[in-house]
Amino acid sequence: MLPRDASGPVLLDRSIAQLRSVLGDDFVPKGYRSPAWDLTPDSIAILEERGLLYDSSMMADDYRPYRAHKGYFATEEAFDRGTPSSIIELPVAWELDDFPHFTFLNKPMYLGLRTPDEVYELWRQEFDFCHSLGDGVFTLTMHPQVIGRGPRLQMLERLIDHMRATPGVVFRTAAEVAVERSNSL
Repeated sequence: MLPRDASGPVLLDRSIAQLRSVLGDDFVPKGYRSPAWDLTPDSIAILEERGLLYDSSMMADDYRPYRAHKGYFATEEAFDRGTPSSIIELPVAWELDDFPHFTFLNKPMYLGLRTPDEVYELWRQEFDFCHSLGDGVFTLTMHPQVIGRGPRLQMLERLIDHMRATPGVVFRTAAEVAVERSNSL
């Protein structure tokens, strides 16, 4: 296993302290999403030590939350699944992130610049399939500087209207889902 990187807990603690300075000393973070969905083998253990309920940075399932494993790592030479933690993972997916669809970077990987109608159709189909599972959790990842343009916001409103019109759909916070799933996983 790789050695624990002390900068992770320090940075997380500083971030929580900064949030408390703005939101009040009684603010308690419930979850975490890693920038660029980048985690270390120690990330889940650190979140668990800080009392967080959930993480939303991994992709081991398309739509169903699961218990994140701490100490997990994989290289070309070795694989260790780690051990289950108390952290509920709310899975993410590149298809459900606004960045790769709408952002242009002068790199082959980031073609971006899809139309809002193209992304609406992709997200609607993903949502409809998730809903057909009966217990799926549909998690979009959006960046204000990406989704925040007029036509994209209109597309998002149209998607939300479609979701709201679908029987049996409930909107919940990530923390509410984590609490519900922690009791059943």
